[in-house]
Amino acid sequence: MQQSLVHRPFSPMLLAQSETPPTGNYLAQVKFDGHRCIFSYNGNDVRLFTRELNDCTQQYPEAQFRMPVRNVVLDGEMIAFDEKGKSCFDSLMTRFHCSKDSTIRSFCSYMKSIPSHFFAFASFVGI
Repeated sequence: MQQSLVHRPFSPMLLAQSETPPTGNYLAQVKFDGHRCIFSYNGNDVRLFTRELNDCTQQYPEAQFRMPVRNVVLDGEMIAFDEKGKSCFDSLMTRFHCSKDSTIRSFCSYMKSIPSHFFAFASFVGI
């Protein structure tokens, strides 16, 4: 029996340089200035992992939401927006570098003023 990838950290797919653009029908995505994360949901709880495979779940408590499916892994980015609607990497990194529960709890008012959002760009359902 194959073991599920849910809640097991794995590296996200990274960009590769190419000399020529690919041919065919492609969609473009907006590039936000965010923090790359793997979002993992097993039907009960969410875990977030960095591209370096570190668990960063506690830094983003607002990413704890239920999905309509069990066993899903999403590749995406955590993004924080400033009051003008522009992605704000510095605000996001300030939150990310809080690793103790007490520090994160004291950041509650900050999290309400600049909440983070998860933007998925690849999904693996039922794995």
